[in-house]
Parts: sequence; C-alpha cells; structure tokens
Amino acid sequence: MLKQDKPPFPFSMINAGVGLINRLGIKYPALTADDIKHRAEKATGLTDFGDPHYMEGLEVLLADARTAAMNPFGRLTVHLQAIAYAQTRLEWVEVQKQQPAAFATPLQPPLIVLGWPRSGTTVLHRLLAADPAHQAIPAWRLIKPFPPLDGRPDKRHRFVAQQMKMLNQLKPALASKHLITADTPEECMTAQGMSFNSIVFYASAPLFEYMEWHLQADLSKMYAEYASLLRWYQAADARRLVLKSPSHTPALRELLTAVPNAMIVHIHRDPVKVTNSLNSLFHTNHSCLMRPYIPPKMVDCNLQMLDSLMQRNMAARDDAAIKHTICDVYHDDLVADPIGTAQKIYTHFGLTWTDDTAANLQQYMTDNPRHKHGAHRYSAADFGLTDAQIRERFAPYIERFGLSQGDK
Repeated sequence: MLKQDKPPFPFSMINAGVGLINRLGIKYPALTADDIKHRAEKATGLTDFGDPHYMEGLEVLLADARTAAMNPFGRLTVHLQAIAYAQTRLEWVEVQKQQPAAFATPLQPPLIVLGWPRSGTTVLHRLLAADPAHQAIPAWRLIKPFPPLDGRPDKRHRFVAQQMKMLNQLKPALASKHLITADTPEECMTAQGMSFNSIVFYASAPLFEYMEWHLQADLSKMYAEYASLLRWYQAADARRLVLKSPSHTPALRELLTAVPNAMIVHIHRDPVKVTNSLNSLFHTNHSCLMRPYIPPKMVDCNLQMLDSLMQRNMAARDDAAIKHTICDVYHDDLVADPIGTAQKIYTHFGLTWTDDTAANLQQYMTDNPRHKHGAHRYSAADFGLTDAQIRERFAPYIERFGLSQGDK
C-alpha cells in the first residue's frame, strides 16, 4: 500500500493555520450553503442562482465535507471550490439575461469523447483538437466561462494560470498522470460543476458520500445547463467543438437529449490498467487532503464508480437509437496508430479528412510524445487488489467489447 503524500510547504503551513483557528473554537471554513451563497453574491454583486435544483447537490457536498476524513486544508479546498462554482452559476444566469442570443446559438454537431477515466480520453481529445477545424475548451475558459460583467479588465487566464501553478506545486506527481495547465483542453466535468452534480468534486477531494449520491442522482437538469454552456462557447467560435469527459459515460441518454446531434467516440481499455491507473491518480489527488489516510475507502469508491459508469453505459447502448451515434475505438490502437485511429473516427462520422488534417495531428503527436512529463507507474498491489480480482469484476465489459489482456 502506498504511503500518504504530505502537503508541501507552504500548504502545510496553511493546514496548520486553519487547524489552529479551529482549535480556538472558530469554525472556518463555514461549510454551509448560506455561507457559500453569501460569499458568491458578495463577490459578484448578483443574487439570482436560477433553478434551485442545484441546492440538493450543494447540501450533500457540504454535509460530506463537514464530516469527511479530511485535514483542514482539504475542507478549505472544498469551500473555495464551492464558492467558485456558485459564482459561475450566478454569472451564467445573469449573462443569459444580458445576451440571450448567445445561448440560442445552434451547435455544430460536436465530437464528444467518453469512456472510463484513464482509458485514453485525454490523449484522444487533445489529438482531435489539433485539427484547426476544431476547437477544444481550455481549462481557463471551463473554470471561468464568463468575462467580468462590470467592464473590469479580463484577468481570467492569469487567475487560472496561478491556480494551476499552485495545484502542480501541491501535487507534483500530477504532471506524469494528468498534466493540467491553464491552456490545456480539459474535461466537461469542470463545466458541470456549477450544477453541483458533477464528478469534479470527487476528483478534487475525498468526498465519498457525495460521490455515492452523484452516481444515483438525476442528471437531466445538469445536462440541460451544460448544453447551454456549449452554446455560449459555440457563439464565440463557429468551429466544431471537441469535448471529452468520462463523466458522460453513464449519461448517454441525458447527453443525447441535451445535445441530440452529438457524435460520440467511446474509447475502451483493459479494466486492469484503468483501475490501477485511476487509483494511482486519485491517490495523488486525495492523499494530501486526507486525515487519516484511508486507501481502501478510496479504492472501493473508485470500483463502484467504474462499475456504475459502465453498467449504465451498456444498458443505454442496448437502445439502437443511441448505439448508432457511437464510434468505438481502443486504447491499444490509439497507442500503436494514433493517426489511423483518428481517421477511423472521421470516416465513421463522414468528416473531411485531408493530408493537412493528418499532418496537423501528426505534429501534435510529435510535440507531445508518450511519457513526455514522466512515466506513470502503478500496480494493483499498491492498493490491495489483484489483476484477477479486477478482471473478474468487470468480466461483462471485457467480454462485450472484446478486450485483451495485452493492452499497453
């Protein structure tokens, strides 16, 4: 079993400082919905949060954060994240009032990559985004979709760049597992945070009870709000959106209801590699925020998440109307022949493929070789599992999609 990652200095000093404040009897941060909403309203000068459906997720999130096995810095992380998403929600409601035409923009059929986390979604997403005919949404625009509404200078990029610098200082091992900068194309789960019904909160902190709630929650209103954000992005740039998130995997029905012209690319990978890589990533994301460190609880939650994602996905794919919208590709094919894998997707959906397309995608692969930021090493034994246990648990998925044990 891996040892806990400790927060580096100066984060350990923040941890100690917040802990001291708590020991003096001062409850900080105040993990209540009223406090989160008040701080978001004060920061924006706005008060309309729109449809109150988001309150259920916010209440579950904060209740879990109050009792979860987290250190003071972990609770502060959740507090700040919740305020940021509440601010985004206020801005989203206000911008719709000010610029309704932008949210009525028709979507070009977007390419949406999904699949289990750690199955190759990031590489495939960024590869497809290298086509100049496409646009992916960089992290800074997903985290901060709306410019200042009062005419102040737009400092969103600088703000998010500073956030990403701090994140990579807090979690230095993250670079070899999932490098994030302000400018890298990122996951749709980030945009879904303003609905407070998103995997983004569990990806950021060890919120096991929140994740259990999310896996059973109704996603329809969240996807309606997500689609409105896509129209906002499309209004600013007419090129085809290329999107991705493992969080779409169990939500094919909700996704296609909200974005009926979506072209879905589902990438598959050996569940052993997926599970072990996911546990390693979440060890990095969670362990420096936990007290005490409880790896088995994280492993159990991850297994339940993978199970739920794929069970719901396979059930939806039994519907012929959904099945025809999907192009299946495989991680080992992507590693062996990334350009051929991309061309298969273009052919499947009737997209234009030229020599320039191939050259642009090849240039991306040349500039971003595998393990560019370090090799990511992991094993089942690191987390108290065996490869055989994982294969047995996910045998129906392995059989349905013809996955081999020789995946790279």
